[in-house]
Amino acid sequence: MKLLTLHRNREHSQIELPLAATVYETALEELTSLHEYEAAALLASCTLALEQAGGLYAQREHLIPVKATLSGPFLIVKELELSPEMGGRVRQALDHAVGPEIHLVQVIHAARSDTSALAA
Repeated sequence: MKLLTLHRNREHSQIELPLAATVYETALEELTSLHEYEAAALLASCTLALEQAGGLYAQREHLIPVKATLSGPFLIVKELELSPEMGGRVRQALDHAVGPEIHLVQVIHAARSDTSALAA
């Protein structure tokens, strides 16, 4: 019996992650060009951070796995989580914006307290 290796090892450190600001702007431009203004407004209210994720993913082992974290006001994050349409549109725009060598494995929504609203 012959064993076949399904996952090939690849050194991902050779490829740098795209800048979060570039991905953010590209995703906003895509949403705006597609007339997805509500999804663009939700994304515009958040900040984006990218980090490399671990693990191997079937049929995507040649891609770099990346996690994206969207941080925003509680109500914006709640809407992204509770509205699959808006969350999906934002995720799809981010997925297109990271580029062809990146696999966006997870988008994390993180609510932050809005101190300016508390001060008013």
